Amino acid sequence: MKNNWFVYIKIDTNNRKVKSSGIKFNESIKGIKDKPKNILILSGDSIYSELNTDLNLEYINGKGLIEFYTEDVYSFGDFHWVDFEEEENLNNIDKLDLAKILYLNHKGIPFDTFIFKSLKVEKSIYQTYQMTY
Repeated sequence: MKNNWFVYIKIDTNNRKVKSSGIKFNESIKGIKDKPKNILILSGDSIYSELNTDLNLEYINGKGLIEFYTEDVYSFGDFHWVDFEEEENLNNIDKLDLAKILYLNHKGIPFDTFIFKSLKVEKSIYQTYQMTY
């Protein structure tokens, strides 16, 4: 009998991107030393998320992340997210950064950079993370 279980993790440090398959989100997040303070969800859905009506995107703030880390993301299909520092930064995203974020979600590659100045995140290597099950 074949073993159909596998884990695929690609870490692209040059582009600050991680792509994985076959590993549960809550298992992979344990390996991240500096956990995200907040998550802007680009694809997927969570019962712990809130809607930012200006962006029409869901996000999870620090209070909901602990519960979210235990959530079964298999039901999401693809799950794409970008971390950000402060919740108030969501209201300051300019149109160009929003377009870059939406392009990143759609194409899986950055338009020009993973750094979104209006989100004020400049150091995190875990900017984007894609899970496909």
